[in-house]
Amino acid sequence: MITAKADNTYTVTPQFISSSNGRLFSLLYTPTPEQNKHPKTAILYFPPFAEEQNKSRRMVALQARQFSQAGYAVLIVDLFGSGDSEGDFGDASWEIWQQDMGVAIDWLQDKGFDQFIFWGLRLGAIMALQTAALLPKKTKIKVIKYIFWQPTVQGEMLLTQFLRLRMAADFISGNTKVTPTELRQELSKGNNLNIAGYSISPALARTIDRLDLKNVKPMPGTKVLWLEILSIESRSLSKLSEEIVQQWRLENIETEVVNIMGKPFWNSLEITELPALLEATTKRVTQ
Repeated sequence: MITAKADNTYTVTPQFISSSNGRLFSLLYTPTPEQNKHPKTAILYFPPFAEEQNKSRRMVALQARQFSQAGYAVLIVDLFGSGDSEGDFGDASWEIWQQDMGVAIDWLQDKGFDQFIFWGLRLGAIMALQTAALLPKKTKIKVIKYIFWQPTVQGEMLLTQFLRLRMAADFISGNTKVTPTELRQELSKGNNLNIAGYSISPALARTIDRLDLKNVKPMPGTKVLWLEILSIESRSLSKLSEEIVQQWRLENIETEVVNIMGKPFWNSLEITELPALLEATTKRVTQ
């Protein structure tokens, strides 16, 4: 099924992409022939973790539309066990998700794309860099730019925040509070944890705990657009983020940081839009 935009600047094609782990649901945003300014370049989206992915769908769709209106093809894929893709979240692993993104790259390459812009939100930023590092050295595929929305710097911090959702649920329900440390101990025993409707496996939790943006980086000469969403109280990058940006710049990785004031739409109670982020991203990618 193809849904055409009313102004006929792009189309959206929902489809399943076959993989060894199960079919992956995807949305391909394609500019119309008249609007197709970058026929060899595709933007591939790397989603955040768990419920952050669902809370971000509105913003991601709005941004994908703007990219397509500017002449780029955009592919959005639901990872194994998430969204409308096959599989159970409790069976997911970081390795399976990396394989999913590799399948998406191969699928786009079969359609004639050989240049990529990797667009990662939150934990998706680390996955984008790891995926690029896993590309065969002799491949004709080239990652020409990265777009990072609020990149997660340390997986341990993100997992702790996720585990705290269990504490909040226990407080509301009147159950005995369990600390993140105790929940990690439960994972170490080999048991899945059910948190906020998601079953997370010990293997996935261990991998996320070890992820660190300091341990992965773009190739020298690559361009990075880092967009940070800040509250009124905080008007600059965190110390950890600033250290990474400065190190990348020293290694000839052109990194532009743009601060956007607004609410964190990926974890807001209600679906939230941030027009300033869309405008800043589109402007800098298309200029």
